[in-house]
Amino acid sequence: MVRFKDIRLIALDLDDTTLCSDGSLADKTREAIEAAISSGIEIVIASGRAFNSLPRAVAEICGIRYAITSNGAAVTKNPGGERIVSLTLHPDTIQGILELFGNELRHQVFDIVRSLLDFIRKHKAQKP
Repeated sequence: MVRFKDIRLIALDLDDTTLCSDGSLADKTREAIEAAISSGIEIVIASGRAFNSLPRAVAEICGIRYAITSNGAAVTKNPGGERIVSLTLHPDTIQGILELFGNELRHQVFDIVRSLLDFIRKHKAQKP
């Protein structure tokens, strides 16, 4: 049986897990996060989102010191936004991948970018 005192770190996914389906943070979830922090557990945000698009309701919880964002490509200090780790592909690598897979991959990449832009617009519209 795992005891609360044995837990040292909790990484929280956000969308449709920590956050409600409407993007809000339930009071009970906030209380649980704050209780974990008070007991010495490191809480880390782990999200596919970019750091600047993290919901304030979570990012502003006192004691959350780090965020793993951009699908794991970045680790950022919270608050403040100082990037500790950044894993990016060199443009030549991206060009090589696109050339290797041809137009089919190009269309998929454009579809992904278009979906991401729609996602960002939707979440910006929901912010107060």
